[in-house]
Amino acid sequence: MSETVHYKGKLQHIKKNGRTLLETFLSILAQDQVVEFAEYQTDINLEERIFEYADTYLGYQKVLILDGELFLNIECKEIGEFDIFEIEKIDDDIYQYDFMYYNGGCCMEEALEIAAKEAKINFK
Repeated sequence: MSETVHYKGKLQHIKKNGRTLLETFLSILAQDQVVEFAEYQTDINLEERIFEYADTYLGYQKVLILDGELFLNIECKEIGEFDIFEIEKIDDDIYQYDFMYYNGGCCMEEALEIAAKEAKINFK
């Protein structure tokens, strides 16, 4: 069932530093998780594979991908009602956010895109 959700927290931008998205994602996994990921749903595209693996093994919405960039959700708490899409850069690679939306019409990546556009933040 869908409902209005309100999330507030912080995202850490995991910079690629010349690596591919896959190499960047693998760099945040423990060695045993890398082996599991190598065998995980190889029939779907990489972004979807990373997203589904992270949701299943690391926690819901723990890893987000926007414009091919990888973010770790390092702090997230659910709060209340009414649509809010706010984000600000608080350190070199850390973004603080406040999202509230109807989760049947939006997901966290879309909320991040809306907030970034409103705040004129480019993640690349």
